[in-house]
Amino acid sequence: MKLVQLLLPLNDNSGKKFPKKFFKDIKEELTKKFSGVTAFSQSPAEGVWEDEGYVQKDQIIIYEVMVAEFDQNWWRDFKGKLEAKLKQEKIVLRWFDVSTL
Repeated sequence: MKLVQLLLPLNDNSGKKFPKKFFKDIKEELTKKFSGVTAFSQSPAEGVWEDEGYVQKDQIIIYEVMVAEFDQNWWRDFKGKLEAKLKQEKIVLRWFDVSTL
């Protein structure tokens, strides 16, 4: 099994919140494709990184999906679509091997 995580910013680059519909649509698409999704949305996490000497911060929501196989092409296309929709240079998408009882 693989655990796939998407780290999505809650705000655009100017600090304006994205419409809730964006996140609802993403959740619905993942649920339809993979029969479920976990959204960590109650307490947004904070991402911090340094870029050209400046500290950048984002409030993020994390979506997780468990899949038997990781289809890299599908996820690459999905990630690209989200980056365009949310006007982001990069969205973090990561996956891990997981075991369940």
